[in-house]
Amino acid sequence: MSWIEETVRKAETGGTYKPGETLSEYSPGTGVQSSELVKLNANENTFLSKEYQQRLVKMAAERVDPRLYPSEDGRLERRLESILDVESGSIVLGNGSDQLIELLVYTLLKEGDEIVAVNPTFSMYRRAAEIQGVAYRPVELYPDFSLNVEGLLEAVTPNTRMMIICNPNNPTGNQFDEEKILQILESFDGLLVVDEAYVDYADYTMAGKTEGYSNLVVLRTFSKAYGLAGIRLGYVVVNVRLAAALKGYFQMPYTVSELTQEIGLEALKNQEAVMDSVNKTIEMRDWLYKSMSVLPGVKVFDSDTNFLLFTTPKPSKDVYYSLLERGVMIRRFDRIMEHENCLRVTIGPKKDLTRFLEALKEALV
Repeated sequence: MSWIEETVRKAETGGTYKPGETLSEYSPGTGVQSSELVKLNANENTFLSKEYQQRLVKMAAERVDPRLYPSEDGRLERRLESILDVESGSIVLGNGSDQLIELLVYTLLKEGDEIVAVNPTFSMYRRAAEIQGVAYRPVELYPDFSLNVEGLLEAVTPNTRMMIICNPNNPTGNQFDEEKILQILESFDGLLVVDEAYVDYADYTMAGKTEGYSNLVVLRTFSKAYGLAGIRLGYVVVNVRLAAALKGYFQMPYTVSELTQEIGLEALKNQEAVMDSVNKTIEMRDWLYKSMSVLPGVKVFDSDTNFLLFTTPKPSKDVYYSLLERGVMIRRFDRIMEHENCLRVTIGPKKDLTRFLEALKEALV
């Protein structure tokens, strides 16, 4: 087998991550134009208006000279360190937290190493492991979606170098008990990666504990609460020594564009707008939870994120396509643990959720 064939086979084995459908992808033959679709399938923040974000991008672009390489002057890192109250030099930027997941796996692990992770969870972790030739050991949550600490620690072998916990977890939506996370930190010798993509909608963050725990890696993103999924900006918070190693030895120069960094800085200037969108999300999440809970046969799970996971009495495939025919896009999961007919809906403005709710009622008839 040639090295080209071997490379292709490795990529094929790792599989392809399938994100939520875009506005241009909808069920053929429905007659619904993409401009008429309500997009509630990718956990994007639409409480911050497109016009607001476009002004932000424009202001950032006016400060950038695209002819020049990024300055990498550390302004964005220092601003984040100040907001999170973490030590200087502990933040590493990346093009979205997805790239940083790959960076951690590809550069810190080798074939034959192992990753332990909770199940169900974000599928990118498994994909990154499989492409790298790293064994992936999933450990199921308890039936109430709580963290199975004993199971996670029992799954650890001498080859286990990393454990990944999405917290709050996707797709279950819940934030795990902080004491359980700390228990794992103190019992596990490898790296514990805590993915906090949805943490702005939850109760606590582990970011401030990276100084005290050299094996803690916290992933953060601008894609959710900051409403900037399209620009691809994320970062990790780690101890200073590991941060320097990731920046100095494993990342290519100019990892994040100058424009992206300026947009991040501009977004951080107005924390009030971000927190207002977070508060509105939580308010609408509570409203939708109550509204869906009274629908016959529908079970809605508690959430600490900007989405709700729910089950329906009818096959999830039928409900999914029925909603799509009515111009509403959500995410279909089918089975999650012992729960059949699972679907996930992003929390958006009330007009979008009202349309989703009416379409769901019709789909359940």
